[in-house]
Amino acid sequence: MSTALISSKTVKDPDFHKSITTSSSTYNAVINNSISPFVSTYDKIIPKENNTGAAHKKRRGETRGLELTKKKRPGHQIDIDIPEHVRRAVGVNCQSYITNIGCIVRQNVPLQVKSWNEIDRTNVTYLLRRVREKFKLGNEPHVDEAIEEDMKRRYTTWRYNLHKKFLQYKSVEEAHENRPENVGEDDWNYLINWWQDDEFLDLSEKNKKNRDKLAITHCAGTKAFSRIRYENQNPENGEEPSRIDMFKLTRFSKKKTSWVGDVTENAFDEMTKLKNPSHTNEESVEAMSDDEIYDQIISTIVGPPRSGYIRGLGADELETVKASAAQQNEELEAVKVSAAQQSEELKAVKAKQNETDALLKKLMAQLTSRK
Repeated sequence: MSTALISSKTVKDPDFHKSITTSSSTYNAVINNSISPFVSTYDKIIPKENNTGAAHKKRRGETRGLELTKKKRPGHQIDIDIPEHVRRAVGVNCQSYITNIGCIVRQNVPLQVKSWNEIDRTNVTYLLRRVREKFKLGNEPHVDEAIEEDMKRRYTTWRYNLHKKFLQYKSVEEAHENRPENVGEDDWNYLINWWQDDEFLDLSEKNKKNRDKLAITHCAGTKAFSRIRYENQNPENGEEPSRIDMFKLTRFSKKKTSWVGDVTENAFDEMTKLKNPSHTNEESVEAMSDDEIYDQIISTIVGPPRSGYIRGLGADELETVKASAAQQNEELEAVKVSAAQQSEELKAVKAKQNETDALLKKLMAQLTSRK
């Protein structure tokens, strides 16, 4: 299903008796005036009386990003820092940023697609503009990439929560009768049909089997490992926690004062023993780095890591490592080029010196012959 913004058709809205024409000639006007290019019934508030079924319990309403409104002064953008090596928002305002990313996604991204990858790039550009209108962000290439990844994560979480709601009902008919208030009827019908499709069911079953294989889980919730690493830097030298330290930070619940499981606790105990060989009963233990200890212990539990995969960092950190490696390669190439240039310059100096020596030798010969 195409979700392209540029179309010569007129999209009619029967609820409000109006139409919006979004052709390629009007796209710039749409963007410049901050008019959402997405046309969907879930943008409108659905009256409660339209949803039949059992009475709803009083619960916390959907997040609307009002906290940002309190913080934001008129004409002032809130500063958000997205370091290149982290590629996630960090600092005091990062939670407001994440919350509002979710609001922008729910208000603007279409639901009638199978996944984020089917959303038209023109629409993604519009979403990036919406985020930048609210927050003061850097213009480096990695910033837009990080914003899109955050939007993709929020979108996936939104659809996941809607699917969980769907699974609560005993029948498809009951699910249809209890459409979420912030989701349009067409969108809800599309999602229900997609969740019953063989393609989705096969993918869901495959993902479930993969999750069941996890021997070690974490208790960090939705908070990115990169944020946890950044927020737990050494205040004196800025050094981030090691993979062993991260293991405890993300697997030991301070609230419950317990590990997420016996396997996890035993793994950390083994890491501690290898890190402090004097605590073991062995007379001689070869010193190992934190990374070597981590890899050895985790490999005994879940097997060797996949090619190109670094355990304990998380998907976002792996991309950071790749980016860092690419940058190091570029720097190495620059050093090689510089060395080659210096070599050429040295050759030129030597050639000049040889010419000077030859000339001096010739002059000395002439002076000798005159005597």
